[in-house]
Amino acid sequence: MDPTRASKLPSLTRELDAASSERYAEVSGRRAALLGSESGVFECWLWPIKVAHDIHVSLRFEDGLEWVPSREPSGTIEVRPDRVELRWSHPRVELRQTLFASEPARVVILLFELEIEEPVVLTVHLVPDFRPMWPAGMGGQIARRDEKSGALLLTEELGRFAALVGCHEAEPPEQVGDHALPRDPVAIRIPISPARAAQGSVPFAIAGAEVEPEPLSEEARRGRANASLGLSRCEPVVEAARDLWWSALREWPDGQERLERRWSSFLERTTDIETPDPLVNDAFLWGRIAIEKSWVEIDGLGRGLVAGLGPSGSGERPGFGWFFDGDAMVGSRAMCAYGDFAGARSVLEFAASHQREDGKMMHELALSAGLCDWLEDYPYAWYKANNTPGFMVDLDHYLRASGDTWLETNLYESFARAFTWCVGCGDERLLLDNRKAGLAAVEAGPLVGSVRTEIFLQGIWMSALSAWDHSSARARELEPGFEEDGAPRDSLLERVSPAFETYWCEERGHYGFAELEDGGRCDDLTAYAALPISRGFGEPGRALRCERAFNRPDLAADWGARMFAESSPIYDPGHYNTGSVFPYLTGFAVLALYRHGLLDAAWQMLASQVRLTGFSGLGFVPEHLRGDRAEAPPRGVPHQVFSSAAVIQGIAYGLIGIHPDAPVRSLVWRPAPPASWDGFAVRDLRLGDHRMDLRYIVEPAGDATRIRMSAILKRGEPFELCCQPWLPPLSEVLEGPPARPCGASLRVEHPPIAVTDRTEVSFAVRRGPTLEVEPRPLEPGAPSREPRIVGPWTEGQEALWEIWGRAGETARLRLRSDRACAFEGARVEDQHLLVDLPPDREGAFTHRVVRARLEGS
Repeated sequence: MDPTRASKLPSLTRELDAASSERYAEVSGRRAALLGSESGVFECWLWPIKVAHDIHVSLRFEDGLEWVPSREPSGTIEVRPDRVELRWSHPRVELRQTLFASEPARVVILLFELEIEEPVVLTVHLVPDFRPMWPAGMGGQIARRDEKSGALLLTEELGRFAALVGCHEAEPPEQVGDHALPRDPVAIRIPISPARAAQGSVPFAIAGAEVEPEPLSEEARRGRANASLGLSRCEPVVEAARDLWWSALREWPDGQERLERRWSSFLERTTDIETPDPLVNDAFLWGRIAIEKSWVEIDGLGRGLVAGLGPSGSGERPGFGWFFDGDAMVGSRAMCAYGDFAGARSVLEFAASHQREDGKMMHELALSAGLCDWLEDYPYAWYKANNTPGFMVDLDHYLRASGDTWLETNLYESFARAFTWCVGCGDERLLLDNRKAGLAAVEAGPLVGSVRTEIFLQGIWMSALSAWDHSSARARELEPGFEEDGAPRDSLLERVSPAFETYWCEERGHYGFAELEDGGRCDDLTAYAALPISRGFGEPGRALRCERAFNRPDLAADWGARMFAESSPIYDPGHYNTGSVFPYLTGFAVLALYRHGLLDAAWQMLASQVRLTGFSGLGFVPEHLRGDRAEAPPRGVPHQVFSSAAVIQGIAYGLIGIHPDAPVRSLVWRPAPPASWDGFAVRDLRLGDHRMDLRYIVEPAGDATRIRMSAILKRGEPFELCCQPWLPPLSEVLEGPPARPCGASLRVEHPPIAVTDRTEVSFAVRRGPTLEVEPRPLEPGAPSREPRIVGPWTEGQEALWEIWGRAGETARLRLRSDRACAFEGARVEDQHLLVDLPPDREGAFTHRVVRARLEGS
């Protein structure tokens, strides 16, 4: 068996071991998915129906010995965008199982390839479920052998859904049920001889169909037409499923080729990056893939982006596999970063399609909403507040990236209604009132029911007001004389901004979390404060002070920022809402640190998120981890869209530093790579209809550094490029525009240039000192133990950092500098800075302030 197959598609490989049953694996398509583990145990969904769980294989040899690969995995798993391949080894057989989900049909394929010298019986085991996703129900389930195909037939008495499971080479399954599902697992046996194995793959298919059933016939009402079997209305849907099943078994090679072409096309038309760090490259690549794998199409509901996927186990919800508008819109921001404007546009149109009449945006829509009274019987559709201002923000973000004036015009009414709803939920200061608008940051825990306003929601609302100002200005530009009929406009953000400062706690030196109904405040440090700061809100001096807290060990762990700091009285490391680490929230901390020039801390926090790619499953970023150790809780979703999107945004908008404004054909580029990098490349970046390559090159130039920034226009009209690279404190520019203080660091602002073909700007600089934590793998289950870098910032002629680490230990940090510096609070050894941390109780974090001054100054 050839262990490799030629393909242009990327892949990730891992050895199977005892932990494989805990690590996630998935094949998914718009209509179907297999969700399970690297050990080879899966559940099958033909959206929105859970068909079966505990799907796994065994082999029985002629002497009666049975081998179940998933129980003692020995081999490898390879994950590609279009498929998953499991390769198991046994002294008597080599087995390869390939799994993929066809598109656009409700079909999943399992292919088996064997190297054997004796006949075997390969058995596919499964436990039928055949029930819809939460919260819908379905009665009258039927499981039996389909006499025409010999496959296992699953259907229901209303005749809407049916699925066939099996292989045309299999022995017919026993008559497994009547008006119910079988009590025992089903075994579908496939005899395979050495000669058959040598012919190639043995295909196994699960195929399903949905039809709108006809009314029950008069014959059936009289007890005829298969009434005793419950099949009176089933034949049309069974026939449709049967056709799909036969086609899948005959045409699976074509299906594989279509999937490979589809994924090749997606990767070719979206942005890619190349940096010296393979982990960053993989995080950006597989983040795109993880988001793209989350599209689901449901008859009657449409095509949308689900929030995330994971096994449902004994339940009826596959992770967060239903439509959350807020999560999808976070995904749309990432799509804009890698140029999938069609996907981002679909997300926004889908959200607008079920906006409430008063302007509020929906929170969640179950995939089974068409099978129950979702809006009448369940309270979940509208209870969150943040999606409505968030829709305004993300539509504006999309318009800046894409320049799509058609969508701007066609969704303006939805945009304006969302604005009106938000204004109606404001208090006397125009802060959004949670009691009127709904929940935002916290859904459970001790603060529920006591919050009047909170910082996270206000950050989104202020972003929406900024979007409103931009949209109104654009409307006036597009339609001279445009006015909003009596609606307040430019003054709102100015009115809300002073009120935002009520969250500031001078005693603690950071913004707090919430104003409470009893008139008190929750001044606890929280990662939620990063959202408004990442978007430029907050008094600048206060914002910088608050940001320093983001990378201190009280809030930051080796795997990201805690929802609430360890010092908070409500902190609970295992609680979903008061102690967990969410990559989604950490992403705002990353962007805030980059925005205000705390470059060393920003890179450390972004690097912690990059390492989460593949933590719970190859190619995916988990929904959340515990606050006290690097562990994804059982409740956590292993493939979460907003987590992958946060990593994408941190890389694109922070590290790479792209800031598009497509309507005016302008791109601001503010790169902030680690000083240890010699450059990076961005391929096929999109700015509206423009497509370009960017390249950032760092070259030694004696005792200085030359920075080259180039842009190659591959498609589109000339555009304006503003090159604004970040430099660390104590840097000087020898050739080029001078660097000016910006936040905690320096930034060079080259005059705008018109890019018509290929353009390059060059700077000669002497960079000041930067610090970097030595990278090491994230160990599952381990506590946080890396040194943490807070800074840099400046005081007079000095650069400062807080270095945190375990009490009594010595933190060893990479040091890069073109300029000779004298350090106070640390010593230099072999291009590293060594910081001796003060003693304290065992395991505690302590810190020391390190100061750097140019020698001779």
